[in-house]
Amino acid sequence: MKIEKMKAARKRGADMTQALLYAAFAIVVLISVLAMYQVVTLNSNKTVAARTVSTAAQEARTLFRNSADFTGLDNATLIQAGAVPTDAISGTSTITLPYGGTVVYAPATDGKFQATVTLSNTRGGKALCTFLSSGTYGQVITGPMGAEYTVPAAAKAGCATAAPFTVVYER
Repeated sequence: MKIEKMKAARKRGADMTQALLYAAFAIVVLISVLAMYQVVTLNSNKTVAARTVSTAAQEARTLFRNSADFTGLDNATLIQAGAVPTDAISGTSTITLPYGGTVVYAPATDGKFQATVTLSNTRGGKALCTFLSSGTYGQVITGPMGAEYTVPAAAKAGCATAAPFTVVYER
């Protein structure tokens, strides 16, 4: 009779196999969520950096539209003019980008100006470099916010080593 009661007794809890399956499922879900977070963060930072560089470039064109060239263009001028998002400003003349990057604006030759971008040697920094310098090197690229620029061929190698690369903006 005791055996019949034991058989009839309801089994409670999970056995070891079920517990391992639940744990494996939870780990897979956690890894998927973390991977998606990294992808979203990377894309968001690329967009923020491209927007920061392009917005300041557009404003530089506006500020110097009546000038023959871009003499006097620098980061401090763009910051004072309100051309740089406040979260990208560090001090009075540093424009920062995600992943520990910076950008420096300066006049170039032939009525153009340049933005020299320096990024950290991280996965995010390299991805950002590739994103900002995408397209055909040496040819005019229309980037975010309609900014037209060219990227020297040296920038391609610069993305691999996180060396600074220069973007030359057209008038």
